Amino acid sequence: MVTQLYGEAEPNAIPNQVLTNFQIEEKGLLTAWLSKKSGHKVTLTNPSKGDKSDLLASVTKNAVSALARHKLKRASDLDARSKAINELSDYLDLDTPALRIEGIDISTLQGKDTIAALVAFEDGLPKKNSYRKFTISKENAHSDLASIRETVERRYRYLVQEQNKSAKERERFSYRPSLLLIDGGQQQCKVARAALAELGLVDITVIGLAKRLEEVWLADNSDPLILPRNSEALFLLQRVRDEAHRFANSALATRRRKAVLEESKGEKRGQSFDPATGEILDT
Repeated sequence: MVTQLYGEAEPNAIPNQVLTNFQIEEKGLLTAWLSKKSGHKVTLTNPSKGDKSDLLASVTKNAVSALARHKLKRASDLDARSKAINELSDYLDLDTPALRIEGIDISTLQGKDTIAALVAFEDGLPKKNSYRKFTISKENAHSDLASIRETVERRYRYLVQEQNKSAKERERFSYRPSLLLIDGGQQQCKVARAALAELGLVDITVIGLAKRLEEVWLADNSDPLILPRNSEALFLLQRVRDEAHRFANSALATRRRKAVLEESKGEKRGQSFDPATGEILDT
């Protein structure tokens, strides 16, 4: 991140001190590189307390707020959404524009509950009445790949069942996406595409978006596709991926609250007090 930020910066734009909210690997090499590039001594610091830590916390908070405002403005921009869809068609060589994109995220709570979240975007905007969540079966819950396969089979089997009905008879959930986005890499893409192929759905493009480097993976490509960092296409894919993750986490949190409430009710039903000692007695 430091090299990306200052790689093309003019020497006079590089400060004497850089504060970060994360530990920096190869700190010595980066410090030497920045000092040489700028022509003056540069220090890299990750403060944990004091005025510098407070300053970093304030800057981080402002940056998060500014990013949220920017995303909201960008998402509501019709021209930006149209550009994103056109860019995706070009980058992915799609036969038809990605007017409907569906995204899948798998989330697990404490190794017990595994939920798959599916979100849909149409014309670059969330289509929340098409959101679905799936509770993954116990036999597949501990495998990310098996969970993806199960989710794809369950969601798109419905699409196959509805395709022979008239447009008026079809449910909203039976609309066919042009693009399926999986939170993951090439392995996840291959599993999802294989599940679609078994259902006879070979015209839906499957891609994966790996969060660490924001690489776009396709099942048949040995190397990832790197989209420009400032492209509308990448921004749209990130929104779909992040929304699927948010929806999955929200579903898990709701389930956990219900479980805690049920446990609490069970404890109250199964306990009583000894009036003489005040001790809790099992009943």
